[in-house]
Amino acid sequence: MTKIERPEGQSTVLSAAEQVVRAAQAVDSRINHTGAAGSGYVIPKTKKLRTAAREIAEYADAEESSTDLTHVVSNKHFYPACYALSRVLADHYGVDYAKPKPGFFGATNPIDITFPLSATETATVTLGEFTLNGMTVNTRAVGDQLRIFVECQNSDKAAAMELFALVDAYRDCWAGQTLVFDATDESGPRTPQIVAPDLTVSDIALNGSEEAALRMFLNQIEHHDILAREHDIPFKRGVLLYGPWGTGKTLAAAVAMASCRRAGITVIQERNWASLESTMQLARTMQPCMVFSEDIDLVTNRSLTNILDDATLKDCAVSLVVTTNNPEKLDPALTRT
Repeated sequence: MTKIERPEGQSTVLSAAEQVVRAAQAVDSRINHTGAAGSGYVIPKTKKLRTAAREIAEYADAEESSTDLTHVVSNKHFYPACYALSRVLADHYGVDYAKPKPGFFGATNPIDITFPLSATETATVTLGEFTLNGMTVNTRAVGDQLRIFVECQNSDKAAAMELFALVDAYRDCWAGQTLVFDATDESGPRTPQIVAPDLTVSDIALNGSEEAALRMFLNQIEHHDILAREHDIPFKRGVLLYGPWGTGKTLAAAVAMASCRRAGITVIQERNWASLESTMQLARTMQPCMVFSEDIDLVTNRSLTNILDDATLKDCAVSLVVTTNNPEKLDPALTRT
C-alpha cells in the first residue's frame, strides 16, 4: 500500500494525480484511492489506474469550484466587530485594512466609519470589498451586527472559517466600559456615547441605612462573579429605584455605574425603551453587564416583563437597574421579576 501525500502549499490535488501515476508504475497498475481534503490519499492495489485518475480529477475540479459563505458576528455589536476584523487583518494577515491601496478594494466603493473606542478615543475602519489570500471578502451592517461575505474556492473554506473564528474570538473593545444609547437609528447601527463616570458613595448625601444598603449592592457588583460561581447563583437580577423626582435615583445609579466600571463590568445605559429588548441581547454578548434605564412606568408592563423573562438571559451575568417616579403604576408581576 502506497500513501500519496499532498505537497505542502498545494491548494488542489492536481499534483497528487502525477504522484498516483508514478506510484502505480512503481507498485501496480491496479490502484484505489481514499481520503479527504488536505489529508492526501492512501492507494491500495484494488482499482484500475484509469478509474483512480478520473476520481482524483473530479475531486480536483470540485476543489477549484467557487462557494459563497456568510458569517454574522453575533457576539459583538457592529462597531466592535468592525474593529475586531480590522485588527485581525492587520495582526494575523498583515493587511493594512484602514488604508486601502490601489486595487485592494473591488467594485464596491470603500466606506470609512468612525466610532468611539473609549471615552477619550475614536477608531476609523474602512469597509468594502477586498481580496484576501485569493478570497473575495465583503462586509455589511445587519441591524447592530456585522455580516461578512466570502467568495472562495472550496479548497479555501478552511481559510474562510479561520477568518470568521478569529474575528469572533477577538476581545470586544467596548468590554468594561459605559455605553450610553440615546435613540434608534433607522439608517444603520446605533452609535453610543462612551462615558467614564467616576462617582463614589461619598459623593452623594445618604443617611446611614441608605448608605449601608448602597454599599452592599456595590460590593455585590464588584465581586459578583466569584460569589455567583461559588454559590451557583444566576447573576441576573433586577433593581428598582423609586421615589419622587429629585430624590437621587439617577445619581445612585451613576454611582453604581462607576463602581461597575472600576470592576471591569460593562454598563449600558438605554434611554429609549423601544430598544430595550435588543439592548438586553447586546448585554448578553457583553456579560458581565449591567443595563440601566429610567422611567420604567413609561413602558407597557407586559412588554417589559416578557423582556425580563427572556429564557436566553436566565443564566447570564446580566442585571437591570431601572427607576420610576410612580411605583404604584407597576404590575406586581413586573416588580417580582
